[in-house]
Order: sequence, then structure tokens, then C-alpha cells
Amino acid sequence: NESGKHLATVINDILDLSKIEAGKWQLKEEVFFLDDCINSSMKMFDNLAEQKDIELSYSTNGSKRSIKGDQHCIKRAIINLFSNALKFTKNGGKTTCTVSDNNDGSTVIEIADTGIGIPKDRLDHVTNPFGQIHDDQHLNEEGTGLGLSIVSNLVELHQGTFLIESELGVGTKAIIVIPPERKVA
Repeated sequence: NESGKHLATVINDILDLSKIEAGKWQLKEEVFFLDDCINSSMKMFDNLAEQKDIELSYSTNGSKRSIKGDQHCIKRAIINLFSNALKFTKNGGKTTCTVSDNNDGSTVIEIADTGIGIPKDRLDHVTNPFGQIHDDQHLNEEGTGLGLSIVSNLVELHQGTFLIESELGVGTKAIIVIPPERKVA
């Protein structure tokens, strides 16, 4: 049953990525609260965080941000980033999400972990389809290398920017920058 679910996820990711890259993905734009989107995404990982004794936290400056975009796409990007953060963080680690505003009015979502990190020579490859964070086949973590590519593409569809900062053995920061024109006052 679990193998079938994993296979279905892989197939859906491949199909979605193909649709995005072919320019056939249509955004279903609406105005939504970013905080609600992040909180509901985080809740999906409460059990895993508890099992691995990972501190999972979210902080913002307190203001509720309304964003115009495809809530499903933004949520999927956030879920993929939380999934990676928890997957590559050892027991007793920490994963945090912060939302802030840049001086130019853009909104920054940062998901940081105290995980294994990404080698510098792999940073340019991890957002490529099937690009794995590590070549080591002994990590005991399943993955297709599609998650970060999907995140990058979904963010680009929103005219945003996706960045990754990482240090091997220290952790990773995945950063989504949503442009100011997507913020609703």
C-alpha cells in the first residue's frame, strides 16, 4: 500500500512538472492569508516532527499578510520545503519558518533547518529535475529529486524568486520571495 502511494506521488510529480515546463499550468488566482496557508501546511508535519523530536516553529511580525496568487501552488511549495527540512534533519533538530517583509515590499518566506546541509558543489543542481541533494545512496531517505524543482517552478509562475542557502553539516535555508505586486493591502 505504501509503495503504491509513493509511486502515485512520483507519477503525479512528474506529470505536474511536465505540465509546468510545457507552459500548460494555469494559476487559479485568489486572495488568501499567507499565515493560514503556512499554519495548515505545518500541521501536516506535527506527527513527524514529534516522532523525530524536531522543534517545529513559525514566527512572523504579527501582521496578517494577504497574497494574491494560487493558494494551492504556494501551499504545495511550502509543504515540499517542510518535507525536505524534516527529512534531512536528524532527531532532536530544529526547523523554523519565518515570514518577513523586504524594504521593496516583497514578502519573504524562509524555512530553515539544522539538517545535514547540501554540499556547495550540489547547490546548483538541487532545483534541476531529478537533482538529488546528495549522491549518497545510503541516506535511508526516499526521494525523486523533483520537489525543489517543482517549488522553483511554482514560485517562478508567481514572478517570485526561490533561493537556497546551505552549509554542509549545519543546515539549509530555503527562501521564497513573493514580489510586492502580489501583496494585497
